[in-house]
Formats: sequence, structure tokens, C-alpha cells
Amino acid sequence: MNTRRSRWTFRKAAVLTEFFKQGDLEKSRGDLPPTIMDRDKCVIPELEIQFLQSICVPLFEILGNILPKAAPSVRIIENHIERWDAAIPIFAELSFKEKEKLRLEAEAAAAAEANENN
Repeated sequence: MNTRRSRWTFRKAAVLTEFFKQGDLEKSRGDLPPTIMDRDKCVIPELEIQFLQSICVPLFEILGNILPKAAPSVRIIENHIERWDAAIPIFAELSFKEKEKLRLEAEAAAAAEANENN
């Protein structure tokens, strides 16, 4: 399980890294990137909450109607939403330097995984 979680973390970090690279490219062309792609405006807990509320909850509600054993998953997702909501102030307090460190770690993790897959 720990290896799966680690791989998921790397993949999620890789996705955010790609989003931020795209946002940087759009900024360099003078365009305004979507918030999810703007490393200066993106708040990770808010992105997580948005994803869980707009994709995961509706998906598992439908799945729970089809497969009743999947219905408890909605409550688990709602718990994750509550935890991410509680994390918003913590992320808001991160300094630019701390955010940059997290970004570099995410990019390094994504590069390491890409090297593993090649």
C-alpha cells in the first residue's frame, strides 16, 4: 500500500508540475492561465476540494446506486474534503520559499519516476 501511495503522490506531483509549466508558458506569451495552472495563485487544498466535489463525489454516488457496497466511499471522500478544507490555512501560511521547495521536490519526484519508466 505504501508503494502505491508513493507512486500516486509522484503522479499527482507530476500533473501539478505539468500544469504549472503550461501556466508558465501561457504567462510568457502574455496570456492569463487558469488558476489551476498558475503556480502563484493555485491553492492545492482548494484544487483537491474542487476535484473531489466535482468529480469524485458524483461518480461514487452513481457507483453507490449501482453497487451498494461502494456507497460508503462517498462519506470517505467527504471526510477527505473536510481535511483538505482544514488544511487551507496551513497552505496559506507557507512562504514563497517553502512553496518553491515543494515545487522543486515535486519536479524531482516526477523526473525520477519518468527515469524509472524509461
